[in-house]
Amino acid sequence: MTTHTNTLPEHQFVDSIHVFPIEPVNTDVQEAKFIENNRYLKNEHQFNYFNIPGANFPGPSEVDRMRLTFESGLEDEINYYLNYLIGLSLSNPKLLSMKGEYGFLLDHLAELLGCFIINPNYTNKDINKSLDSSLILRNLVQDIENSQVVSMNSRIKETVLDILGNHTVLGDEISNENYDSSKELLRYSMDIVESISSYLAPAPADDPLFKALIKLLKIVNDRSSVITILRSLSRLMYNSQKFGDAPDNLDDEVLDKVVSYLALSINEENDNDELILTSLDFIYQYILPNRVEKLVSSYTRRSILQSFLPKLLIYKLDYKTEFTQDMPMLKLIKRVKDPVPTKTPHG
Repeated sequence: MTTHTNTLPEHQFVDSIHVFPIEPVNTDVQEAKFIENNRYLKNEHQFNYFNIPGANFPGPSEVDRMRLTFESGLEDEINYYLNYLIGLSLSNPKLLSMKGEYGFLLDHLAELLGCFIINPNYTNKDINKSLDSSLILRNLVQDIENSQVVSMNSRIKETVLDILGNHTVLGDEISNENYDSSKELLRYSMDIVESISSYLAPAPADDPLFKALIKLLKIVNDRSSVITILRSLSRLMYNSQKFGDAPDNLDDEVLDKVVSYLALSINEENDNDELILTSLDFIYQYILPNRVEKLVSSYTRRSILQSFLPKLLIYKLDYKTEFTQDMPMLKLIKRVKDPVPTKTPHG
């Protein structure tokens, strides 16, 4: 059986090979040649374009782009603007005014703040979006006007309340894969509460936010978290009444813990000034509506207050007295008494 192979003549085979020049034509030259051979591009300067971004039309504003992004639900677009808002809210939170054109962001951030690991009813499945949203809100409320608006948003307050009661953190479930993320989310949420708590005072007796903070205070040992919680509780107690308000929920365990922080002043070389000052502010707000009797009803609390409140009056103040340290003796010039004159002035 004979097989036939298709072969090209040698000269045709050589012609079919494209040999590229060693020095290719410059791109600018190629572009100029292309435009010269294209009659439409050649006469482009005679055409007028309208409503095309980059050609006499700026396109939608940044606010409109942001609004459309969140409404679209596109993951990549949303992630881009979340990262953008984190940086902008950190550097200039006042620019993102919730009372102005950026007010629409609040509903979208509130929707992303909750996550299924906090509550299965939340539609958001991405914990990273919750972290980004909480960080943005945390930065925004550093501005007074923004914190006022956020404090009136019931959806954000309900979500923050769920985060404060997250069983993953409260139960110290270190083995849970979402433990670190939940702890970070809790930290941002506590900062949000600290900033908006001034606008929620005085908290009523059955206030769930006040109760959640008390529960946290009994569990956490981190100094920074304790300071944040005490500040929030102090602001929520502002202008409260002797009976019928949130401070009624403060039991002996909480009062003992707060008063015990005053004992840190025994060592003036420590760095617990902020914790001591925050504890004093908490005690002041607590006793202001005449709750002194309950505060000193405990022998332990009464002893600590009697011992350390006087010391705190001169805490870290370099007062020099003869009782605290040796004082340099003041040497006066000895006065010489003139003798009694024996002659009259004119004698």
